[in-house]
Parts: sequence; C-alpha cells; structure tokens
Amino acid sequence: MLDHLTIIEPTVTEKSMKEQKNGKYTFYVGNNTNKIEIAKAIKRLYGVEVKNINIVKLPTKSKISRKGKNIKRKERKKAIISIDKKQNIDFTKIKEIK
Repeated sequence: MLDHLTIIEPTVTEKSMKEQKNGKYTFYVGNNTNKIEIAKAIKRLYGVEVKNINIVKLPTKSKISRKGKNIKRKERKKAIISIDKKQNIDFTKIKEIK
C-alpha cells in the first residue's frame, strides 16, 4: 500500500491544534481512500492505535483571479482521527517502514 498517497498531509490550523489535546488529529487524505486504509497507514507511519475515524468531504471552491479567469480548487477529503489520550503523534517523526 502506498501510505504517502493515502495520507497526504496533516492539517495545521488553530482548531486542529486545539483538538490534539483531546487526542484528535486531522489529516488531508486521498479522495479514493476509505477508513480502513487510513487506519492502517496511520498505524504504519506513526505507530499509534486508531480508535475512531471521521471523514469530511470538502467541496470544490471557485474564485476569480486577478486576470478574470475562473479558478477551481479541487475537491478534498479530510480525516479526523481519534487516538487514546495517552498516545501522541509527532508529525516530525515518521516510523521507519521495513
């Protein structure tokens, strides 16, 4: 399985940083991934047990650029992952995959 396509990047916002104290971490994930693939990728990359996963699909957004062109942002998928409060995810350290 390609974990770098499943978990794209962690979401770093004020709200997501507050939720980390409660054991909830937010990641942008691939559009074709499901909860089982996300849980396996988190366990492999960060070495933590996942308790619960909620998935939110973010709609496309369009805006008009300075030159008058209509630009659309791609549809994204966000996963909110709950882990035990005793465990911790360090975004700077990824577990070595063998």
